[in-house]
Amino acid sequence: MRSDHGLNKNGFTLAELLIALIISALVLNSAFLFAFGALGSQKKAAILLRNFQEASSSLGLITKDIRAASAISPSSTDTKLLLFSGADLITYEFVSGKIKRSKNMSGQYITADGSLYKTAFSYPLPDTARIEIRPKNTSLTITAEACCRNI
Repeated sequence: MRSDHGLNKNGFTLAELLIALIISALVLNSAFLFAFGALGSQKKAAILLRNFQEASSSLGLITKDIRAASAISPSSTDTKLLLFSGADLITYEFVSGKIKRSKNMSGQYITADGSLYKTAFSYPLPDTARIEIRPKNTSLTITAEACCRNI
């Protein structure tokens, strides 16, 4: 005669349960690491896109003002562009990672804080300005060249 002594042998052993728990924990850990990595990449891409959009819109505004200006001041430097537009003096200046636009000494920043790494102005011809803007977190530079209307 065989006796079970009242024990049910249809369940899992403690060792089997521990192994299943460890395998489940490893699978869930990998899934969470993947999800958080994807979120981090998405945030970085969104910041980079915003920086490029800021650089591009700033470049468009600067070239528009250059084309509308009658002359570029000889006092312009590699960090400051001075434009004469009728009776107005328009100034663009790169300060602490931002571009500031001033018209007749009253100005405002046209880019967000820290969205740009570098902005440089050069003057290949007397009434021509070349603008180079490098967004932050990239090695790419956006460049444009514009001429004054020369009235």
